[in-house]
Amino acid sequence: MSLPIVLCVDDEKMILDNLREQIERWSSGRYVVEIAQSGEEGLQLLDELVEDGEEVVIVVSDQMMEGLSGDQFLRLVRDKLPTTQLMLLTGGNNPHEKEHLAMESAGLKGHTLFHFLAKPWAEKDLFAMLDECINLRAGLTPA
Repeated sequence: MSLPIVLCVDDEKMILDNLREQIERWSSGRYVVEIAQSGEEGLQLLDELVEDGEEVVIVVSDQMMEGLSGDQFLRLVRDKLPTTQLMLLTGGNNPHEKEHLAMESAGLKGHTLFHFLAKPWAEKDLFAMLDECINLRAGLTPA
């Protein structure tokens, strides 16, 4: 098994490239960043990683994608990897979308199924959300 993995899924290559660059900067070599351009591709990659014994610690997905939407994709990830932290990128300009998704995501033993980050995001906000995901995964309370 190699370094833990952060999987990023978005159908826009520019967004994926930005996520990869920023997450690699945040991780300082502590994590490997894998990317997929659809929910379906993300599930296939996830299956391969799990089969290879890799540890996927965070999955970041865009909400608006062709095929599987981000929340559908993340629910399937949650079924496969219940301790993996899930982050959903939302359009940011529709507060009702985030509210609806937050309500939809609540419920797994009272825990929210995923974290939300609005696009466009500030790098410091992404870093803070990634830190929170790692702390929650480790069983720590966020600062």
